[in-house]
Amino acid sequence: MGQLPTDTNSSPNYTAAQHATHHNSLATLNNILDSQGVLAPTSPNAANYEFNATTSSLPSGWSWVNQGAAPYTEGSGWGTIDCPATTGDNFRCLVEAVPAGTSWTLTVRMTYASATAAYYGTLLRESSSGKILATFHRYDSVFGVLNATNAQAVSGTVATATVYIPLGLITYHRIKKNSATSYDFAISPNGTAWWTVLAGHNPSGTLTPDQIGWFGQTANSIAASVAIDWFRVT
Repeated sequence: MGQLPTDTNSSPNYTAAQHATHHNSLATLNNILDSQGVLAPTSPNAANYEFNATTSSLPSGWSWVNQGAAPYTEGSGWGTIDCPATTGDNFRCLVEAVPAGTSWTLTVRMTYASATAAYYGTLLRESSSGKILATFHRYDSVFGVLNATNAQAVSGTVATATVYIPLGLITYHRIKKNSATSYDFAISPNGTAWWTVLAGHNPSGTLTPDQIGWFGQTANSIAASVAIDWFRVT
């Protein structure tokens, strides 16, 4: 979706001051809609994807990590990974190459449905070793950052915070690369108010990411789905 139209009015009683007020109101609304992801960027990054197709094929440039029996579908403006019931760690991941540049911000709008023992989020991955650094939103309203040896073995939690956003609601996840040795990780219920759970994290002792992506994971023999509205880099 593009930007809001320019305001016009030919009435002779429509003063310059009223025009300015109307214009500012439109600009404010445009900023709100843009921050909440209603408006797609007019000049998107090459890493962006809006999930607007109707298909069961992956978007160009994306690939599976630990797919297992998890299918991908895309329709009605959402991409979905249906995670089968499993035990233990099984992150069903879709990844692409990291964006170009020494600094960037990844923001995604996504949701998840499961009663218990479910995670979903965004990730950084080192393809040569399989190591993962991921944001996660958990069934008990905990948001955090974790390390994983690979998509089937979580090795530790880096940071957590209770954010009181139940699963099933739409959330916004953000990974901000400040430099090769500094990353920030945050979550939001609306795309405007953010909780930063970890700032300035240096992953260089653990992995050097060359992939980014999103994932869903289930455990305790409960199946669930993770759905993403858009994946954007600025």
